Amino acid sequence: MDFQFLSKLTRRGFMRVVAMAPVPLLLPRTAKSTEAQGTISYVRAPSTSDNDPHAAFGWELLDAVLERTRATHGDYRLTISQEAAQSVRFRHGVHGSDSQVNVAILTASPEWNDLLLPVRIPLLRGLLGYRLLLMHRQDLGRFRDINRLADLRQVTFGSVHYWADTAILEKAGVPVVIGRSYEGLFKMLLARRFDVLSVGVHEVDAEIAAIVNDPANDLVVEPHLLLHYYLPVYFWFSKDEEGHRRAERVEAGLRSMVADGTLQRMFDARFGPVIEKYGLTHRTLIEIPNPMLVPEDSEGDTRLWYRP
Repeated sequence: MDFQFLSKLTRRGFMRVVAMAPVPLLLPRTAKSTEAQGTISYVRAPSTSDNDPHAAFGWELLDAVLERTRATHGDYRLTISQEAAQSVRFRHGVHGSDSQVNVAILTASPEWNDLLLPVRIPLLRGLLGYRLLLMHRQDLGRFRDINRLADLRQVTFGSVHYWADTAILEKAGVPVVIGRSYEGLFKMLLARRFDVLSVGVHEVDAEIAAIVNDPANDLVVEPHLLLHYYLPVYFWFSKDEEGHRRAERVEAGLRSMVADGTLQRMFDARFGPVIEKYGLTHRTLIEIPNPMLVPEDSEGDTRLWYRP
């Protein structure tokens, strides 16, 4: 999965209305001239994934980072492109003279490593890799005796083919049924095409709200399991000179926020309530290896990672 937040609207609901919603966006037509004067321009693309809490947090964090580094790195300009297609161009390494987008929020992936420059400080402190399980209420009994990775190989998970979750689960020997879209996965789960859908801890409340409002749904959050794989989310930039300049500033700001505890305080304020609500510290944790990480995706600095 790749990543303004609409607190009452689920990602599925957002997908249905995004085409009709007017989006007033500021296009930085003077980005080149301001950059020549010393102002660093950061431009991101609009995306349906803006509705994800982790995306909203990431962009809020970027604004805080740029403001923190104003004294050391000068003025900045943070705007949104009017063209959603610019996101695809940027992620696939197309950075020509007509390019606008120059920063993205993406999960760690070998594909992006080849094309883009990451700042390897996990924006969500690894929270995206903590997964709760949605399933039919009458299936809860099947999961009472599941306590380890080997047990998960007896049930089927739903996923989308390009999600990092898919490769992680398949490499671990967990059966995966592929769907075409996030919204489609819920229809498949209701039709019992697979047994369970894993959802990020920070995403589950919105989905539960949608389920409660639909009397035809009997889906519930499994009460005692917590899956985990290291899945860092980074800011990514182009590998050219300006990309390195943008990345250096962001890394300096993030490291300062890690050092003085600001990043953790922002994280706790945003995600602490849902972590407490679903009792992560009391759940049975099942670790799943992520084979797509590289040595640079360091798990060693405990300040960078949330642990229940």
